[in-house]
Amino acid sequence: MNLKLTTILGFLALICMSSCGSETFEERALGVWNLERDSYVCDDPSNNYSNSFDDGCATEDGEEWCITMTITATTATITEVFAGDSETREIGTVTLDDVNETITICPAANECATTEPITGDILTFSVDQFNCVETFRFKKK
Repeated sequence: MNLKLTTILGFLALICMSSCGSETFEERALGVWNLERDSYVCDDPSNNYSNSFDDGCATEDGEEWCITMTITATTATITEVFAGDSETREIGTVTLDDVNETITICPAANECATTEPITGDILTFSVDQFNCVETFRFKKK
Protein backbone atom coordinates (compact mmCIF):
# COMPACT_ATOMS: atom_id res chain seq x y z
CA MET A 1 0.00 0.00 0.00
CA ASN A 2 1.12 3.47 -0.60
CA LEU A 3 1.64 5.95 2.23
CA LYS A 4 -1.42 8.06 1.38
CA LEU A 5 -3.81 5.08 1.50
CA THR A 6 -2.23 3.83 4.75
CA THR A 7 -2.63 7.27 6.31
CA ILE A 8 -6.30 7.48 5.29
CA LEU A 9 -7.04 3.97 6.60
CA GLY A 10 -5.26 4.75 9.86
CA PHE A 11 -7.23 7.99 10.25
CA LEU A 12 -10.55 6.18 9.60
CA ALA A 13 -9.63 3.47 12.12
CA LEU A 14 -8.85 6.14 14.72
CA ILE A 15 -12.19 7.86 14.14
CA CYS A 16 -14.04 4.56 14.41
CA MET A 17 -12.27 3.58 17.63
CA SER A 18 -13.19 6.88 19.25
CA SER A 19 -16.82 6.97 18.13
CA CYS A 20 -17.96 3.59 16.79
CA GLY A 21 -19.65 1.46 19.38
CA SER A 22 -20.11 4.19 21.96
CA GLU A 23 -23.78 4.66 22.75
CA THR A 24 -25.35 8.07 22.93
CA PHE A 25 -27.10 9.08 26.15
CA GLU A 26 -30.47 8.66 24.43
CA GLU A 27 -29.57 5.09 23.39
CA ARG A 28 -28.55 4.27 26.96
CA ALA A 29 -31.63 5.94 28.50
CA LEU A 30 -34.40 4.64 26.27
CA GLY A 31 -35.66 1.09 26.62
CA VAL A 32 -36.82 -1.35 29.27
CA TRP A 33 -35.55 -1.19 32.85
CA ASN A 34 -36.09 -3.87 35.52
CA LEU A 35 -36.73 -2.74 39.09
CA GLU A 36 -33.79 -3.80 41.24
CA ARG A 37 -34.67 -2.12 44.55
CA ASP A 38 -37.50 -0.03 46.00
CA SER A 39 -36.97 1.56 49.40
CA TYR A 40 -38.68 4.03 51.71
CA VAL A 41 -36.88 6.20 54.26
CA CYS A 42 -39.47 7.99 56.39
CA ASP A 43 -39.70 10.62 59.10
CA ASP A 44 -41.10 7.80 61.25
CA PRO A 45 -38.44 5.06 61.00
CA SER A 46 -41.05 2.38 61.75
CA ASN A 47 -42.37 3.00 58.21
CA ASN A 48 -38.99 2.40 56.52
CA TYR A 49 -38.71 -0.60 54.22
CA SER A 50 -36.77 -1.96 51.29
CA ASN A 51 -37.65 -4.55 48.64
CA SER A 52 -35.04 -6.24 46.47
CA PHE A 53 -35.89 -7.62 43.03
CA ASP A 54 -34.08 -10.18 40.87
CA ASP A 55 -34.40 -9.38 37.15
CA GLY A 56 -37.31 -7.11 38.06
CA CYS A 57 -39.13 -9.73 40.15
CA ALA A 58 -39.69 -10.45 43.84
CA THR A 59 -41.92 -12.86 45.76
CA GLU A 60 -44.71 -11.47 47.91
CA ASP A 61 -47.13 -13.73 49.82
CA GLY A 62 -45.89 -16.66 47.74
CA GLU A 63 -46.68 -14.92 44.45
CA GLU A 64 -44.17 -13.54 41.96
CA TRP A 65 -44.35 -9.77 41.52
CA CYS A 66 -42.45 -8.15 38.61
CA ILE A 67 -41.99 -4.47 37.76
CA THR A 68 -40.44 -2.98 34.64
CA MET A 69 -40.27 0.61 33.43
CA THR A 70 -40.20 1.44 29.73
CA ILE A 71 -38.80 4.81 28.73
CA THR A 72 -39.43 6.25 25.27
CA ALA A 73 -38.43 9.66 23.94
CA THR A 74 -41.73 11.09 25.24
CA THR A 75 -43.22 8.89 27.99
CA ALA A 76 -42.44 6.46 30.78
CA THR A 77 -44.68 3.50 31.58
CA ILE A 78 -44.63 0.98 34.41
CA THR A 79 -45.69 -2.62 33.89
CA GLU A 80 -46.53 -4.67 36.97
CA VAL A 81 -47.21 -8.39 36.87
CA PHE A 82 -48.61 -9.95 40.05
CA ALA A 83 -50.09 -13.43 40.34
CA GLY A 84 -50.30 -13.66 36.56
CA ASP A 85 -52.22 -10.39 36.10
CA SER A 86 -50.48 -7.64 34.16
CA GLU A 87 -51.11 -3.89 34.30
CA THR A 88 -49.31 -1.19 32.32
CA ARG A 89 -49.79 2.48 33.11
CA GLU A 90 -48.18 5.69 31.98
CA ILE A 91 -46.34 7.41 34.80
CA GLY A 92 -45.49 10.63 33.01
CA THR A 93 -43.80 12.54 30.27
CA VAL A 94 -40.04 12.22 29.77
CA THR A 95 -37.37 14.86 29.20
CA LEU A 96 -33.83 13.70 28.47
CA ASP A 97 -30.91 15.89 29.55
CA ASP A 98 -27.93 14.63 27.60
CA VAL A 99 -25.59 17.20 29.16
CA ASN A 100 -26.15 15.97 32.75
CA GLU A 101 -27.20 12.47 31.58
CA THR A 102 -30.39 12.57 33.62
CA ILE A 103 -34.03 11.85 32.85
CA THR A 104 -36.92 13.90 34.20
CA ILE A 105 -40.25 12.10 34.55
CA CYS A 106 -43.29 14.32 35.12
CA PRO A 107 -46.56 12.70 36.19
CA ALA A 108 -49.62 14.72 35.24
CA ALA A 109 -50.71 15.55 38.79
CA ASN A 110 -47.45 15.39 40.77
CA GLU A 111 -44.06 17.00 40.96
CA CYS A 112 -41.42 15.86 38.51
CA ALA A 113 -38.67 13.44 39.50
CA THR A 114 -35.20 13.71 38.00
CA THR A 115 -32.96 10.68 37.97
CA GLU A 116 -29.41 10.66 39.17
CA PRO A 117 -26.99 10.44 36.24
CA ILE A 118 -27.14 6.98 34.65
CA THR A 119 -24.18 4.92 35.84
CA GLY A 120 -23.44 2.01 33.54
CA ASP A 121 -26.76 0.20 33.33
CA ILE A 122 -28.23 1.60 36.59
CA LEU A 123 -30.93 4.28 36.79
CA THR A 124 -31.91 5.71 40.20
CA PHE A 125 -34.49 8.31 41.18
CA SER A 126 -36.32 9.38 44.32
CA VAL A 127 -39.69 10.92 45.07
CA ASP A 128 -40.98 12.57 48.25
CA GLN A 129 -44.36 11.34 49.39
CA PHE A 130 -46.22 10.74 52.64
CA ASN A 131 -43.33 12.04 54.79
CA CYS A 132 -41.04 9.51 53.15
CA VAL A 133 -38.46 9.49 50.38
CA GLU A 134 -39.03 6.53 48.06
CA THR A 135 -35.99 5.54 46.01
CA PHE A 136 -36.20 3.33 42.94
CA ARG A 137 -33.16 1.62 41.45
CA PHE A 138 -33.60 0.12 37.98
CA LYS A 139 -31.23 -1.96 35.88
CA LYS A 140 -31.31 -1.87 32.06
CA LYS A 141 -32.83 -5.03 30.64
